[in-house]
Amino acid sequence: YIDPESKVTEFPADGNGVTYSVLVAKSFTLILGEYLFSLDAYSDSACTVKVLECTKRLILTESTSSLEMNLKITSNTSQKGSASVTLRFPSSLLVTNVTARLAKVSDPEGSVDSKTLTISTAGSEKSVTYSKADLEAGNYIIYFTLSGDGIEETVIPELLIVVAGKESSNASSPITLSEASLNTNIIYVSSSGSDSSGRGSKASPLASLSKAIEIINAKGQADCDWAICLSGSISCGSTPVLPSNLAAKSLTIFGSTSSGTDILMGNGSYTALSLENTIPVRLEKLCVANGGYGGIYIKGSGKVTVADSAVKGCSQGGIRFMSDSSSDLEIRNSVIGGTSASDKNTGSDGGGISKDGSGSLTITGSTISGNVASSSGGGIFVKNGSLILGEGVVISDNSANYGGGLCVSTGASGSYEINGSEISGNKANTNGGGVYVGGGTCTVKGVSKITGNTATGEGGGVYNKGNLFMYGNALVGDRNKSVAATSLSCSNKALAGGGIWTDGKVYLGYSDASTKSELTGGVCYNYSTVEGEIGGICQKGGELFMASGSVSYNGGGGIYLYNSNCTMSGGAIRGNETSNRGGGLYAGWKGVFTMTGGSISENVSATNGGGVAVGNTGSSFTMSGGTIRLNKATWGGGVYLSGNSFTMTGGEISSNTATDKGNALYICMNGTFTKSGEADLDDSEVFRAE
Repeated sequence: YIDPESKVTEFPADGNGVTYSVLVAKSFTLILGEYLFSLDAYSDSACTVKVLECTKRLILTESTSSLEMNLKITSNTSQKGSASVTLRFPSSLLVTNVTARLAKVSDPEGSVDSKTLTISTAGSEKSVTYSKADLEAGNYIIYFTLSGDGIEETVIPELLIVVAGKESSNASSPITLSEASLNTNIIYVSSSGSDSSGRGSKASPLASLSKAIEIINAKGQADCDWAICLSGSISCGSTPVLPSNLAAKSLTIFGSTSSGTDILMGNGSYTALSLENTIPVRLEKLCVANGGYGGIYIKGSGKVTVADSAVKGCSQGGIRFMSDSSSDLEIRNSVIGGTSASDKNTGSDGGGISKDGSGSLTITGSTISGNVASSSGGGIFVKNGSLILGEGVVISDNSANYGGGLCVSTGASGSYEINGSEISGNKANTNGGGVYVGGGTCTVKGVSKITGNTATGEGGGVYNKGNLFMYGNALVGDRNKSVAATSLSCSNKALAGGGIWTDGKVYLGYSDASTKSELTGGVCYNYSTVEGEIGGICQKGGELFMASGSVSYNGGGGIYLYNSNCTMSGGAIRGNETSNRGGGLYAGWKGVFTMTGGSISENVSATNGGGVAVGNTGSSFTMSGGTIRLNKATWGGGVYLSGNSFTMTGGEISSNTATDKGNALYICMNGTFTKSGEADLDDSEVFRAE
């Protein structure tokens, strides 16, 4: 308790030798117990320089009524003090130099005193002591800087209060560092180093990564964070293996510069680096090249991070990630492959990256380009587990038979997310120019683009056999066009399904099967090289759900349904063109189309059904909402009904054009049309063939 009226009592400057008393005439109630009372004396009115202090411990009982403390200040009372601070650390740390810098708290960058300290050894412990006399009373920070062959330079700050007339010391509780207190233990490996005479220090480096790993294991410091610094081109005669029993808490392998000149160079026959780690491993500012059985082979259970690095010129894949569910691989701001022929990585499944096992793979801010797979996944191949392609990922100019950019293996059951990434300019010799989804759930969201990809078979942008969700600004194609794509000017291109080919489920404007999420992108400006196979979405089996987004300006038509169902509750099918039937949508064999909302407009067919064409066997069209307007065809500008049924209970069909017959609707002899409820259709624009 401090009485606010008696917090500071000032004395005259000539008060030497005179006794003053301070009476706190204040009554207050305290709970019975033990208390510590203090009285401090300062040499300035701001109370920043303490010259003396007095404390008294008191057990408060019912009979205690007052407290008296005496503090005598004489003319020879010193206003300076001294300091002594001890720092201790294990002898196992390779610390060879310790310096101390003393600074005032008010000026932490300044220096009151600095010196190099002598390291003393006592058993398994080392220590240094900083001492300084004649220090002005006040608050200080002492900075200990530790360095040596085995550690990165580390600064340890400590607060120090100097009291006038006393020695401030931490003798009763010195600063004690564990190995984890320092940044890491570092071993240096250089192209100019030697495994026989090198000590692994910066001044005396080793020559190989294998030797550095051997030294770490020999030291047996399993609770220590280790690092290996590579400088220059480090040749790998045989594969350096990071074993599962490495005696370390974590390991970072990093390049000494950021220029790409610190290279872990394989010999073209073996993997450049094999990781069987159970601890976290980080590879940073490295170039891994010329691996003969993959650049980096990962099969441990510990997390691996690849950051600010490059993997290029490797066969059997750039990175092979074969880990279980407890393992994660994160790739950040790195390059896998490259634009020149010597940079590309090659493999059977996964030219750039291949992933098996149930672990998770996350990639952000990285480029995967120019890689080649003889089978699947030119850029990335995923067999199991999960994949996240995050912001700033570019997968470009890769090639494979299946999935030029990305291939998710047939029968896969994991989750795969494309969020803010670009997949462009890739090529598949069969299916899935940009992305091949063989199973599981693939979600395309954020500002993601799948554009400019080519498949000689099906699915120029995406080939889907699983569940495909699109929302946010996700785009398959190019939305900056206002005319239909052609073979000479288009985004994604394929024999069938220039944008998307699917026999699975596609959800446009959904984040999951039951949750609608706005799609502002869509499937736009793609092209099918075979008319009738549709440039936008070719649905041959499965289901298509469209709640928002746009299927627009595709060459070869917008949507084709074959033995499949489509439900349209929102969004727009617009500006698509075909020389065959169904400019906007064609419900072919057993194609079932249900329209409850959205719009189908400005589509063109050179023959039948500018907006919608309904085929023969098992096909049908039910419309209860939405609009079909401004479409054009030779027969049936709005809708062409070849056979089976068209039931209209709501919605609007208007302002469509047929150059021959049936501006709104053309009904063939075998077709059945039923109109009821609030259906808006001018019967005079309906033509029924006899």
